[in-house]
Amino acid sequence: ERYVDAVMTVPKGTLFPMCGMNLAFERNLIGPAMYFGLMGEGQPIGRYDDMWAGWCTKVICDHLGLGVKTGLPYLWHSKA
Repeated sequence: ERYVDAVMTVPKGTLFPMCGMNLAFERNLIGPAMYFGLMGEGQPIGRYDDMWAGWCTKVICDHLGLGVKTGLPYLWHSKA
């Protein structure tokens, strides 16, 4: 197994489908914006809560002049 550093800065004004399973952020800069909405059956955003949170947070980061990175995960996650 090998480590691949495949990280890129998401350009200002560009949204991306953030995944909440592999996520890190600077709590004192953007923490309050990282709220995931209610998800699941009967909820307005279904199971796309992390993607909506990512889109909203990216717009806020663009407004504040903060960078957002995306790329391959550093840790392997396997659902049982």
